[in-house]
Amino acid sequence: DVEAEVFEAWQHIRQRNDHLNSPYFHPEFTKAVGRVRRDVYVGVIRDGSSITGILPFQHAGFRQICPVGGLLNDAQGVINDSGRFAGAVQKVMSTTGSRAFPFHARVNPRKSLDEFQFSRVNSYFLDLSAGWQFYRAWVIQNSSTIRRHSQTTRSLERNVGPIRFEFEVLDANLLERLIELKRARYRRTHAFDILSVPWAANLLREVYAARQPGFRGVLSGLWAGKHLVAVHFGMLTDSILHYWYAAYVPKFSKYSPGTELLLRVTKAACDRGIGKLDLGIGEEPYKRKFANGIQTRDCGQPSVHS
Repeated sequence: DVEAEVFEAWQHIRQRNDHLNSPYFHPEFTKAVGRVRRDVYVGVIRDGSSITGILPFQHAGFRQICPVGGLLNDAQGVINDSGRFAGAVQKVMSTTGSRAFPFHARVNPRKSLDEFQFSRVNSYFLDLSAGWQFYRAWVIQNSSTIRRHSQTTRSLERNVGPIRFEFEVLDANLLERLIELKRARYRRTHAFDILSVPWAANLLREVYAARQPGFRGVLSGLWAGKHLVAVHFGMLTDSILHYWYAAYVPKFSKYSPGTELLLRVTKAACDRGIGKLDLGIGEEPYKRKFANGIQTRDCGQPSVHS
C-alpha cells in the first residue's frame, strides 16, 4: 500500500527532526486540506526504494504550485532529514510541469542561503519548556501592559460577570462564532478576508473535527458571566500548540480580552506539558509583547523557464 508507506515514512522523518514538529508538517493537516480542495498532492522523493523526502503541495494558478494550505500555512518546507529544499522542489516542479513555487514561510533549519530565498520574515513563539511560573515571571518583567493587565481583568469580572475559561470546547457552534467574529474584524479593518474563501473556512472546520493521535484542533473560550468575551482556535501536536485564529467580542475590547485569552491558553498549555506555543509569522504588536522566542522564515518564488 503506497499511501501507508508514504505516511509511515512521513511520520518517521518528523519524529527524527525537531524542525518538523509544527502541526503544519503533520500528515493530518495535509489530509484536512485535501478534504476541502481537490488539487492537493503529495510529492514523494526516493533514493532507490527508500523515501527520502515528502513535499505536500497544491495548485496556485497557471503552471504554479505552492505549499499545502497556501496562505493559511505558517510553516512550509520539504519533509526530509537534511533540511535541503531546492533539489526536492525542482524535482516536483519538473514532474508537474510547473514554472513557479511561491512560498512565504519556509522553515530553514540549515540557516543557509540558496537560490530560492528572496527574503525573511519573523515567526514568534512562546518557549514554555520551563513551565508557567517561569514564563509568567518573564512576561510580567518584560511587558508593562501585562503587569497592569490583572486590574483590567478584575474590572471585566466586576462589571460583566465571573470569568470562566475552557481550554478545549467541543461545540461546533462556538467555532462558527469565531469565524463570524474574525470575518467582522477583517471588514472593520479593511483587511483581506481569507475566511471568505470557502475552502479556508472549511479547513478550520475539518481541523476542528480531527481527533487523531498527535494532531487535533483545539477550540478555547473565555466568558464573563453568561457573555462570550473571546475565543481561539489552534492546532495541537504532542509538543506544540499553534495559536492560529483568535477573536474577541468588540463591545468588550476595553478589557483587553485578547490578552487574557492568550494568558489563559498559555497557562493551560503549560499545565498539559506543551513546550511551545507558536504565534506564527507576522508583526502584530501582541506577538512582540508575549513572545520570548523568535525564528525566521524564508520567502521566495523559485521558478523555471521554458
